[in-house]
Amino acid sequence: MTSKSPVLAAAPCVVGLALLTAARAPAAQDAADPSEPAINGAAIFVQHCKTCHTTQPGQPSYAGPNLAGIVDRKAGSAQYRYSPALRNSGLTWTSENLDAFLAAPKTKVPGTSMFISLTDTAKRQAVVTYLGTLSSEPVPQP
Repeated sequence: MTSKSPVLAAAPCVVGLALLTAARAPAAQDAADPSEPAINGAAIFVQHCKTCHTTQPGQPSYAGPNLAGIVDRKAGSAQYRYSPALRNSGLTWTSENLDAFLAAPKTKVPGTSMFISLTDTAKRQAVVTYLGTLSSEPVPQP
């Protein structure tokens, strides 16, 4: 009876791990592909925003409002219990206003209950691009 060397015995595991890694690589690359800002923005949204916000029309709100159709909507106008500061802000969610709000919510709207910010410009712009796709008529980006 012959026994396999430890290197040969481990070979199937190494090959299997390499195949798993190769199979997963394209998805990771797609999510971070800066040439596809809406895809990248969706991945960033999942990481930073999805805990509080929903995006499909008719979905109930979580800790934050549903963001379906947010671009070009009046701030504080969706079905949600907004802070008085946001309700009375007079803002319309243009791409520019969303960008400024996501960069520093409490600076853009003092008194808002939104406390998460995206300080990285590229990530923030990718999320704004993604939010523009959540409309029944996607909003062109500058």
